[in-house]
Amino acid sequence: SGIGLFANTSGAILKNIDLVNVTVDVGTNQVGGLVGYAGGSTIITDVSVSGTISGGSEVGGLAGETESTISISNAARSAVVSGTNYVGGLVGVNAGNISSSSASGDVTGTNLRVGGLVGHATDGEITDSSASGAVDGVSEVGGLAGRSEGDISRSFASGGVSGEVYLGGLVGSLGSNS
Repeated sequence: SGIGLFANTSGAILKNIDLVNVTVDVGTNQVGGLVGYAGGSTIITDVSVSGTISGGSEVGGLAGETESTISISNAARSAVVSGTNYVGGLVGVNAGNISSSSASGDVTGTNLRVGGLVGHATDGEITDSSASGAVDGVSEVGGLAGRSEGDISRSFASGGVSGEVYLGGLVGSLGSNS
């Protein structure tokens, strides 16, 4: 677990980073192009990732999983992302705040909670963000988020969505906190 340029961060400031033609291909959890697990008040800003990111569960083009104390802003991802569960174009499982960020490129999950920007938004807020590209999964599949339990404002998705149950152009399923 914890696969990326940085495996695990706590209190880090990751800014002005441009990762080009990244290839991450591992069958494990918490996989991201930049960071596998971002926690402890990590700040991610002005970052871009392009390439191919593939893993097991909690897979994202930028980060595999984030805690509620992190913030992501001005991030862009133009990578192909694939995994099993909790797969997102930008973040697989997100609890923090995402603003002014985008994800383009296809996102594929072989099971549940697959989204163009975030696979599962457990908390936090997504604002002024977007996702484009095809999103494919089985259950809880959305153009922006597969499942959201946080707030979403001024954000959109423009890619096609396919799967079997709980599909949405913006969000596949909403939780009680949304």
